[in-house]
Amino acid sequence: MAIQMRRYELVAEEQAGFLTWFEQVPAGRAKYGFRVLCAHVDRVGHEFTWIVEHDGDLDAFKAADAAWMSSPERAAMFAGQPKHIVQIHVAMVDQVV
Repeated sequence: MAIQMRRYELVAEEQAGFLTWFEQVPAGRAKYGFRVLCAHVDRVGHEFTWIVEHDGDLDAFKAADAAWMSSPERAAMFAGQPKHIVQIHVAMVDQVV
């Protein structure tokens, strides 16, 4: 199993719109074998952190992620969206608790 933590620094004025938009992400990712384990927002600090998991090893995760990134579903999801994110921090992580 491979787990990725994603932390976004959000554009303050776009935070509410991003949260509404993100509601469709888990279902879109699920089609490519991903599960969103959790998602949290720091409304004051305008940060959004979420954890996504995929069965298999790191190579399987990377292959599924590449398929997702080039998918028509993802393209449609992002079409016409304003810039919600200032910076993205991504890391593969291990669960310890």
